[in-house]
Amino acid sequence: MKDFVMEHKRVFIVGVVVLILLVGGVWFLNDLPDFAVEMLINTAASANRNAKHFEEDALYVITTGTGAPLPDPNRAGPQTVVLAGDQILVFDAGPGSTRQLELIIDTSSVDALFLTHYHSDHIGDMGELMLKRWATSGPAEPLPIYGPPGVEEVVAGFEAAYQLDVGYRIAHHGAEAVPPLRRWWRGASVRPGD
Repeated sequence: MKDFVMEHKRVFIVGVVVLILLVGGVWFLNDLPDFAVEMLINTAASANRNAKHFEEDALYVITTGTGAPLPDPNRAGPQTVVLAGDQILVFDAGPGSTRQLELIIDTSSVDALFLTHYHSDHIGDMGELMLKRWATSGPAEPLPIYGPPGVEEVVAGFEAAYQLDVGYRIAHHGAEAVPPLRRWWRGASVRPGD
C-alpha cells in the first residue's frame, strides 16, 4: 500500500486539493460573506437600472407591490406603474414599493403619483417616493400627486415628516446636488366623474 501511495503521490495530493477546493467552494457559495452579497446585489441592480427594458411607443402595466396590510416577506405594499410612451405614472405607494420601483426605473423619472385611497398599506411609502424623486436629480418641478378629497392634507403630513431629512440632505450634499424646493408636490383632489 505504501508503494502505491508513493507511486501515485502527485495524483493523491491533487485529489486532496480538489476535494478541499470543492468542499470550500460549496461552503462559500452557501454562506457568502456580506461583501460578496452586497457586490452581487449592487452589480445586478445597476445593470438592471441601466438596461433598456421597454420600447418607447408602448403601454406597460407593472405591479411593483401586491402586498396587503399583513406582513409578507415576499411582497411589497400595493403599487402599480404605468409606462405610457415617455410618461411614468405610479398608482399608490405601499410600504417597500419604492425600493421595488428603483429596481426597474430611476425614481427621478416619475411623472405623477395617483393615490386610490388613504389606507396605510397604499400610502406608507409616499414620503420615500417623494424624497427619492427629489434627491436623485429629479425634475425641478414638484411631483404631481392626485387622489380623493383630502390629498392635500395627507401629502402635507408626509412633507412635514420628511422636512428634517430634506434639510440634512441639502446640508450634506449641497444645494447644487439637491436644490431646495418650496414644495415637493403639487396636485389636487379628484372626484368621481372629474
